[in-house]
Amino acid sequence: PSSGRDRVNIHGAIDLETGKTQMLDVLTVDAQSTILLLMAILATHPSRRLIHVFLDNARYHHARLAQEWLVRKGQRIRLHFVPTYSPHLNPIERLWGVMH
Repeated sequence: PSSGRDRVNIHGAIDLETGKTQMLDVLTVDAQSTILLLMAILATHPSRRLIHVFLDNARYHHARLAQEWLVRKGQRIRLHFVPTYSPHLNPIERLWGVMH
């Protein structure tokens, strides 16, 4: 049975310094959309030497495809995983709560 609502998949990030968001409307939230989001973050901050990204422990964040992309030479992104079952430590969760 359909609820009458279309499903929306958004992969997003929030810049804690500026409050600006980076959102991608994706078909599926997976390792590939994770990489696309990280690429969008890099493009938004071309002059940053290092970008720290805090995220949850979703399987797609740990996927081999995403990890291989992260270890490329010259990569400027470092991932930091919040403890399991701690959504209150993940800033984007607050935005998802408001949007829901």
